[in-house]
Amino acid sequence: MHVDTEQLQRFVDGELPRVAEAELRRHLESCAECREHVERGRRGTDEFHELLRNLDHGRPPATVGAITARAAASPRWAEAAWLRVAATIVLALALAGTAYAIPGSPLSRWWRDITRGGSPEATPAIPEPATPPALSGLAVEPGDSLVIEFAFVQASGALRVALTDGGVVSVQGPSGAATYASDANRLVVGNRGSVANFEVLIPRVARTIEIRVQGARVFRKDGTGVSAGMRSTLGAGPGVYSIPLTRQ
Repeated sequence: MHVDTEQLQRFVDGELPRVAEAELRRHLESCAECREHVERGRRGTDEFHELLRNLDHGRPPATVGAITARAAASPRWAEAAWLRVAATIVLALALAGTAYAIPGSPLSRWWRDITRGGSPEATPAIPEPATPPALSGLAVEPGDSLVIEFAFVQASGALRVALTDGGVVSVQGPSGAATYASDANRLVVGNRGSVANFEVLIPRVARTIEIRVQGARVFRKDGTGVSAGMRSTLGAGPGVYSIPLTRQ
C-alpha cells in the first residue's frame, strides 16, 4: 500500500509530526515507488526556491512561459498543484515589483498610504475652466454724430469707454441686463433696474459721439478731443475711461 500524495508532500516540506514521519521513513525503506515520488517532490521544491532566489537577487523578471515551462518539467505536475500556485505567486510578485519601480507609478504612492495607515490619496480634480458670462449689445455706424443714451441712473455699475481703431460704435453688457434700440443718430440702452457694468467702444475716426446717463452728459468726443464728466477716471491704457452709472 502506497502513501497518498499529500502525506508525501508534507514529508518533503517537513510538516509531518515526528511519529508520522518516522513511520513514513520506515515505509520508504521498502517502497521504491514512494521514494521516487519523494525525490520528484524535492526536485520541484528546489526549483521553486531557485525562482525565489532569482527574484530576490534582481535577476531579469520571470516570464509566464519560463515559470510554466520549469514547473511543467516536473513529472509530478499533475499531482503537485501547489507548484502551479507557487509559480503564479512568483509571477505576481515580479510584475508588482516592476510596476512599483516605474516612474510616476501610483502603486508606490498607494503602498506608502497603506503602510502609514491612511487611505490612498485621491487624484486632485482639475477644475473646469470658468465660462465667460454671455454678453448682448448693439453696434451701429457712428455717422456724423451719435448720442448714446443710458435711460436710467443705476444703483451701482459703471461704463468702460475705450477708443478703438474699429469702424463702428459698440455697446454691450451682460445678457439680460438691458435692452438696446437705435434710430437716426441715437442708440438707447434701456437699463432700468440694472446694476451691471457696460462697455462702449468708440472709433477714433468718429466725428462726434456723446454719452448721456438719464439725460446728463458724461462723455463727449469731438474729432480728436475728448471730454468726460467730473467723476470719470482714466482706465487701463491710453484712450480708456471709467465712468460711473450711479447718480452724479
